[in-house]
Amino acid sequence: ANVHILMGLVPSKDLSHVIFGGVPLREVILEAPGGFGVLPASSGIMKMAHLPAGVMDDFLNSLKEVSQEYDYMILDIASGISSTAVTITLLADLILVLVGPDPTSFADAYAVVKILSRAADKTKRFGIVTNFVWSEEQGVEIFKKFKMVTDRFLDVEVEYMGSILMDEKLRHSSMIQGLVVGEYPNSKASRSLYKLVKNLVDGLAWRRMLGDFPKGKNKAVK
Repeated sequence: ANVHILMGLVPSKDLSHVIFGGVPLREVILEAPGGFGVLPASSGIMKMAHLPAGVMDDFLNSLKEVSQEYDYMILDIASGISSTAVTITLLADLILVLVGPDPTSFADAYAVVKILSRAADKTKRFGIVTNFVWSEEQGVEIFKKFKMVTDRFLDVEVEYMGSILMDEKLRHSSMIQGLVVGEYPNSKASRSLYKLVKNLVDGLAWRRMLGDFPKGKNKAVK
């Protein structure tokens, strides 16, 4: 809900105005540095966590319509297990789960995979991104441990997609409300993001060619 803050954007409306106020989705999307759009979420509104079916359907239809104007749509979903979060997550062509080095992040990521895998039979494959790591090697080791646990206890397939490396440039770019890839394009964090994006784009391209996407009736949101 705070991605706009990290980029220095000041929205006059957010997602709650779309869902509860009837504001068209396009009117809420902000143009962000780097040439992409940002849909500001809302925070502190409890009823957003469990939307009625009719309200959810209206929102998803709007999201589907707007998604046709973009090459990719990234849905940043909170780690909680609300009905709204689960419903939206299950619509994605590719579900990415972030796993950090601390035990709490590891446990949260496992819980998310477990819940989503049991929410619908179609959800058996997850991309894993390790976050807040100091090296690619550390990220790979975290993934191996995560895969060992999921292989033992869950009927899912997890795939390593990449790591987001920590460095001081990432911290500083957040403080000045700038994109690290714009402020420090050659930093460790930026280079790791370039690699991650390439892995994601290449992976999605192959999956589209193979038709290897969830077979749910609401498949259109990408």
